[in-house]
Amino acid sequence: MGTLAAFSIMIMWELTIDPATLNEFIGMLKDNIVESRTYEGNLQFDVFVDPSREGKVIFIERWASEEIRQGYMKWRAEDGGVDQIQAYFLEPPILKSFNQVIE
Repeated sequence: MGTLAAFSIMIMWELTIDPATLNEFIGMLKDNIVESRTYEGNLQFDVFVDPSREGKVIFIERWASEEIRQGYMKWRAEDGGVDQIQAYFLEPPILKSFNQVIE
């Protein structure tokens, strides 16, 4: 089976945040999510909490391409956004990446 063409990519981040700072973390995200959602090539950027696992936050991102996502991540590193959210992590995030194959 050959490589399938991708229409977009979906990234899922699972973050572990100290429950004592979860509301502060969500507030910080509310202040910054508009920039993420309006970044050229972003198709979706949503934030969820897992009610069955305290402190678990899930980011679901869809991007037009991996190259655009990499550009976004570089921009977030340069503007301090990566450092800002990493300060809340209790452990390294789990990243999963998926290619959309049916539009």
